[in-house]
Amino acid sequence: MESRLNIVYWIRIAAGVLAGLASGALQGALPQPEGPVIILVLVFLATIGIARLIITWKSSKVYYHGIGGYVIWWFVSYAAYLSFEAVHMASLVMCR
Repeated sequence: MESRLNIVYWIRIAAGVLAGLASGALQGALPQPEGPVIILVLVFLATIGIARLIITWKSSKVYYHGIGGYVIWWFVSYAAYLSFEAVHMASLVMCR
């Protein structure tokens, strides 16, 4: 049981990083400010579906196990992407 919960945890961490990068990449195409949060929620709902496939017994831990790490890594990767993009754009402007 514990090893399956560890798998769910690490899937949520990886999904948080991917969702943060997707939120940053789609920054201009999404309505602001709710666009990145919509991606955050949709990817989290997808991880619930994946967790339900991994954990076959009924458990409420499927819904909240790893949610803190998911949100933190979403925020960190989203901020890092936007920071990298801003520095890259600034360096392009300075080169002219």
